[in-house]
Amino acid sequence: KLSGVSLAQLDGAGASEVLIELFGYADQQNYASARDAIAERLRPEGRLEERKLARGRATLALVTAKPADFIFARLKVLVADPAMAGRPGLLLRPEREGSTLRMEVRR
Repeated sequence: KLSGVSLAQLDGAGASEVLIELFGYADQQNYASARDAIAERLRPEGRLEERKLARGRATLALVTAKPADFIFARLKVLVADPAMAGRPGLLLRPEREGSTLRMEVRR
């Protein structure tokens, strides 16, 4: 199954990792555009790190003290942003089931 946003408590200072899984991107450029849009949107919230890259899937981790609900809301606004319309790598159909977020990347 595709999983996306989940919390893993880290030692010290109440920081958590919010894992974001992207899928459906066509190539490295498409992935990089989506990753950069997420990084730009979440920059004030914490540090974004690449964790795993595979064919058509990537896992990013946001190290943050913010709750997953807050991060999900920030990403949902990114998807709805009219300034992003037509931009390659626009994120589509964010879906949430509990603490899981799935994000498809436009090809």
